[in-house]
Amino acid sequence: MKKKIYIILLCLLTAVFLTTISAWFICSTRYQKQLNKQSLTYETFQNKLVKENTWNKNSCQELNHKKKSHSTKNSQKKENSNDGAGLEKIPDVNFNSLRKYNKDIYAWIQIPEINLSYPVLQHKTLDYYYLTHNIDNSFGYPGCIFSETNSKKDFSDALTVLYGHNMKNGSMFGMLHHFDNSDFSNKPYFIHIITPVSKIRYKIVASATWGTKNIISTFNNSTNGTLDFFNSVNPNCSFKNTIKIKKRIADKHSKMLILSTCGSNSNSRFLIISLKQNEWRK
Repeated sequence: MKKKIYIILLCLLTAVFLTTISAWFICSTRYQKQLNKQSLTYETFQNKLVKENTWNKNSCQELNHKKKSHSTKNSQKKENSNDGAGLEKIPDVNFNSLRKYNKDIYAWIQIPEINLSYPVLQHKTLDYYYLTHNIDNSFGYPGCIFSETNSKKDFSDALTVLYGHNMKNGSMFGMLHHFDNSDFSNKPYFIHIITPVSKIRYKIVASATWGTKNIISTFNNSTNGTLDFFNSVNPNCSFKNTIKIKKRIADKHSKMLILSTCGSNSNSRFLIISLKQNEWRK
């Protein structure tokens, strides 16, 4: 009798084990197929809808609100001369074709040094819709690069946050961890933001670790709020550079762009902090 019970239990355990393995295999296969499909979609966009720059500095308006003295201008000119490429390196994007695919696409983000290049989306009513939905509105991963509903689509806010998953295959914001221990004072890195009417260049100034609090709702969307945010994090930069960054943030025309992704655990976020340098509009 005991032997029969033992055999029955063994058969049941074996059945449960095989069922679990089968379910895991099916889910894993579906997950990989979904990732491959989304990867192919983005690759198509990158190859067909992102082209070399055709904008001419003489035919568009470069926005620069800061009033500088002669000495400040010379200092700024010297700084910018080492900052790398400007407008000529920021690509054109075919937004007409992108919006036929998804109307929530309103911008494109590019970081050339780490081959990051994706559309940016914003749902009409749900802040985190694209955290769990793909660009074709299917549920799952890798999601999209997105902003919250209260962020202005022309990037005119003092503080803008873009979110993306830290994918293990390096897609989305997975490559941001390439900057984990970077000293941005030694080598400049830039973020390009392209909209249908503007091209914006941000310079990365620091990386930092943050908790789970929502940044935009925690701090006022103003120069003071942006400075309060920076004072609340422990940026990965020297004390000397921290002082310089704070001075730049304190300018009333300063605009900060933060890229936010998963940190080392579920209770932390890894942030890339950048400040606007140039903006060109048609």
